[in-house]
Amino acid sequence: MEKMKNEEGKLVKPKKISKIWFGTRTHKQVAQIVRELGKTAYKDVAMCILGSREHTCVHPFVSKQRNKNDACQDLRDPKTPGTCRYYLNGHRLKSQRQLQCHKGFDTCWDLEDLVNLGKKIKVCSYYATRSLKDNADIIFCPYNYLIDPLIRASMEINLKDQIVVLDEAHNIEDSAREAASVSVTQEQLDDARNDLEAVAEAGVKPESHRVLATMCSAMSQWIAKNAENLQQKDFNTSSRVWTGAEMVAVLRVLGMGPEEYPALMTTYSSIADESAADLEQADLPSVKSAVLMLLKSLLTVLQYIYKHNLQYMDDYRCVIMKTASRSTSAPAPDEGGWLRKRRRSAGRAEFTFTLHLWCLNPGVAFSDFKDVRSIVLTSGTLSPMSSFQSELDVPFPIQLEANHVIHKSQVWVGTIGQGPTGQPLNASYKYAETFSFQDELGQLVLGVCQTVPHGVLCFFPSYSMMDRLSQRWQQTGVWTRILTCKLIVSEPRASERVDFDELMSQYYDAVQETADKRSAEGYDGALFLAVCRGKVSEGMDFTDNNARAVITVSRPAQWCQLVRDTGVPGPQSGTGSVYTAQARLGRLDSCR
Repeated sequence: MEKMKNEEGKLVKPKKISKIWFGTRTHKQVAQIVRELGKTAYKDVAMCILGSREHTCVHPFVSKQRNKNDACQDLRDPKTPGTCRYYLNGHRLKSQRQLQCHKGFDTCWDLEDLVNLGKKIKVCSYYATRSLKDNADIIFCPYNYLIDPLIRASMEINLKDQIVVLDEAHNIEDSAREAASVSVTQEQLDDARNDLEAVAEAGVKPESHRVLATMCSAMSQWIAKNAENLQQKDFNTSSRVWTGAEMVAVLRVLGMGPEEYPALMTTYSSIADESAADLEQADLPSVKSAVLMLLKSLLTVLQYIYKHNLQYMDDYRCVIMKTASRSTSAPAPDEGGWLRKRRRSAGRAEFTFTLHLWCLNPGVAFSDFKDVRSIVLTSGTLSPMSSFQSELDVPFPIQLEANHVIHKSQVWVGTIGQGPTGQPLNASYKYAETFSFQDELGQLVLGVCQTVPHGVLCFFPSYSMMDRLSQRWQQTGVWTRILTCKLIVSEPRASERVDFDELMSQYYDAVQETADKRSAEGYDGALFLAVCRGKVSEGMDFTDNNARAVITVSRPAQWCQLVRDTGVPGPQSGTGSVYTAQARLGRLDSCR
């Protein structure tokens, strides 16, 4: 950095200008924010957008794969022939100056623009963004890039003395809890142990690799020891919960306590710093990247637990969960080579044992933000601010709460305890499976669709409930009756290979076409069936006619019984450890 002279004529270094890191929930919302920036006087500022390979990969083969991360790593693996030419051309797009030489990039640009440029000049857009952020003044990204310590480390994001803006901050608490938690199966621990032992047997830092192999083996053996002492929760699930203090006592016995942690972390760093390329040149094996990520995840959570002399120990729960699934092996051919008919049996049961270290306090992960210069949280639903501050364990000296732009006479919000025929609407686990509840809810949704024109949204607590209700309504004819007035669109699961943007277009088009009159099919709008905290509920635009009514089907947050069953402590006002009932259900519901 060039030196400057002060008033006394002495040479001093100029102050480093802080970057602005703008995080929001989804890539869709990032695009909306960038569009708004383009309308301001700051549209020419040096900027960058960080995104996953899912949104930035331009390689003709890798971009079509379901798991783009693994495909990209395989392509760049020195053990495999060939490599990614787009990655090798990264030097063409490493600086803001190089980027601004291309038409349209001297002002605000969207991630899609960069992807198209990468295809045109044969440069990897994913790695280009990682270089462009170094000399950008404002960086946009999904906010898990800023909250998750593993992503921050992999993306080389340093927030010290930086300005952080988190939009849609009402979701921060869940993201923070998730970032400070880890889940690992017994099978993953066994695979990690085998991989570490194989590398040790090859003579590559054998002591270091064996230390970590022993750690994985100890955890796997502890899971096996407790496998028969779990409490049955339902037909397919059994579990057991340990408090934070009990968990630390177990970790000490396993050789992973706070006293051993520094040595374990040093050992991990010694093998993680080994270059896979250097080991390949020496014809030596290296630890798989998936194993390194598993170890890093475990050690990161242990770091949070042991931080500040076990300050956050009581904010954690350890859970061993056993889940059952049915395996269906392919039918074997008979002597003549013909396939036998598959038997009607569901197949033998297979069990998966998972160790969860769950963080119940968002303030644990949010403690990493203590050394930022400024942090700004924005959302339309942060009230009440006092509990929000307490949960994040961060004081907000400056607060602004604006009135809603919509007058209370223009909107109605209420709870509905009974359906059109007087049947109770109780969406708890006990009643949600009954036909009476499903039929009554169907009649309610039908009535809303017949009464309210244009767009109607209906949110369910899970995909399974949405699927069950959809099937029931199709059987009873309610589905067909809704179709006489609304086009029905259902949110797909992440695993389903469905074009989500195309579904959104279908919904928007159906609403727009019926703005003045019914469509040719007789629709006066559309009904969107979606899931709480799914894609539809985050970052989508449902203004005006797109959402004239919103129905939310939810389970009652009866966490008092849950507290008795699991031993989770009650709220402690003002301590930074106030957990909402919904947060408890989200973490421990599967252990009920």
